[in-house]
Amino acid sequence: MAVITVNLTDRVSTFVDKVNQISAAQGDLGDIPSILPGDSTILDAITTLNDNRISVSNRVTALENDIRDSGEVVTITRSSISVNDVGGLGSLSFSKSTGVISYTGVSEAEVRALFSGTAGNISYSTSTGVFNFANPTTLQIKNSTGGVLKEITGAGA
Repeated sequence: MAVITVNLTDRVSTFVDKVNQISAAQGDLGDIPSILPGDSTILDAITTLNDNRISVSNRVTALENDIRDSGEVVTITRSSISVNDVGGLGSLSFSKSTGVISYTGVSEAEVRALFSGTAGNISYSTSTGVFNFANPTTLQIKNSTGGVLKEITGAGA
């Protein structure tokens, strides 16, 4: 948009023409939506629009604060979360009061409990987790059909 400059040294006819150009560029009060009652001025319309903008801005800020700081939102969110520990080693839990998900790893006792017993020259201690070989002579590693895949000969052979 071009800038219209009114000089005090302008002739009256030039002054009138420039004022009319400025007025035309600003529009007619009839062009202002009916947000104001009666015979309002452009200044009234601008003030009302500015007040509405501030009001909307304040409402948005209040809503953002409500969402960000709302204990109710936190409670709803935490109540929507659940943890299902389906077994196995270790344990998993969720605290709705704090929102913390906790995992407790596998203990040595849980691992040792997976092994058991004595067979031939091999024994196992669940309290220490130690395997003992009593006078091993030959160790055979077999496949699922019983065929020997590997044979290892040790002390005493």
